[in-house]
Amino acid sequence: MNSGWETIISLGGEGGSLCLAGRRLDAQTWEYVMVSDESTLSDTFHDEQLEAIRRSNIVSRWSEAIELLGRYWMRLSPRYVHPEFKERFLDEIEKSGVRNVSHRWIKIFSSSE
Repeated sequence: MNSGWETIISLGGEGGSLCLAGRRLDAQTWEYVMVSDESTLSDTFHDEQLEAIRRSNIVSRWSEAIELLGRYWMRLSPRYVHPEFKERFLDEIEKSGVRNVSHRWIKIFSSSE
């Protein structure tokens, strides 16, 4: 991504990856877009037409950005969380009621980046 887009969170799973990207509009305002890459599924479903890389519409509210990730995003493996958003994601996980997050999440939240 270019034009000022930064990775907010990158998540991996068996079928591909999700990336929520953000672009700072001013000191406190961001807009968000989600990009999914399901190209690993194309090996499995090679006879079907798959759109391997998809991009969502741009949203401007944090609640909409979380919705873009889908219902079970916290069950995926985190690869990267933007330092400015770690607290927000921790809050979202706590609000979800998920009790046993993977050790990868704990590692992401405890890193000093």
